[in-house]
Amino acid sequence: MHNAEGLFHLEVPARKSFKNFDAVCTGVSADFYRNQLGVMVGPSKLVRVHELEQE
Repeated sequence: MHNAEGLFHLEVPARKSFKNFDAVCTGVSADFYRNQLGVMVGPSKLVRVHELEQE
């Protein structure tokens, strides 16, 4: 890859950059599984990592 400096710098968590961060994450995860693995996963089947860590 290129060793170029990024054009956009933000010092706050990504969660603050989106109005509905949880929905964005769910959509991106479902898209990843479909596009990279060929698996259709409904949003209701996705589990947040922190929920697994609590078990």
